[in-house]
Amino acid sequence: MILIKLGGSVITHKDKPLTPNLKNLYRISRVIANYWGESSRKSICIIHGGGSFAHVVASQYTHQLSLTLKNRRGISLITWSARKLNDRVVESFVDYDLPVFPLQTSSLFTFHKKGLKMHKNIVKVILQNEWIPILYGDVILGEVEAQILSGERILEALSRDFNVERIIVCTNTPGVLIDKNKPDKGIFKSINPKNIRSVIRMLGSSSGIDVTGGMKEKVRILYKIAVKRGIRSVIIDGTNPAILYDCLHDQDIIGTWIEGASN
Repeated sequence: MILIKLGGSVITHKDKPLTPNLKNLYRISRVIANYWGESSRKSICIIHGGGSFAHVVASQYTHQLSLTLKNRRGISLITWSARKLNDRVVESFVDYDLPVFPLQTSSLFTFHKKGLKMHKNIVKVILQNEWIPILYGDVILGEVEAQILSGERILEALSRDFNVERIIVCTNTPGVLIDKNKPDKGIFKSINPKNIRSVIRMLGSSSGIDVTGGMKEKVRILYKIAVKRGIRSVIIDGTNPAILYDCLHDQDIIGTWIEGASN
């Protein structure tokens, strides 16, 4: 299975609350529809971020990703905004006749003292019947509090419980920038055991509102997946549909590979 993460910075206008970037969304939908229509297609699961929907709302109600269950209004608004964006994402795929099956993340995941729990049998049934599951960053409930579950942590859970070949993460940059203040310096072609510590140290916060840690948290979790599961990830420019097309077809691309072993 291939996991495709659509970053909120790609599918929304992060500087405009509750505003989807329909141009990018439909471009991506067309590329995935073309890939899905090929006879050699593999299973796909799509995960998307919250962008200017859930992140904007969540930033008003969260502190360090925690919420008390008494804050019912905050939790309700976060789940509402997440679903609102998900509706637009699903609509774009349906318009290209893709058999997508949206899953409400807050109903699929819970967390406990032992960690995150996913009701994976639901996902299994969807995949077995050749649908494309769609999940998204959302607030999930525990016994005494709620927390934000990022798209990257969903990737981690799916990688643990399913046979994942690789992960494609679409952002609004060509990869992990060597210096985010000087994009002309280029990107890291590979993040691996040789440079992971220095990369994490230099990574800052996300541009725009992001309650889940921005690029630093993306790299940290994807590297953890690479080390523990042996699954490579690549961070690409999701605003350029040609790059996603080439990536799905195993062509050479510009992007940052995150690997558990040094070349």
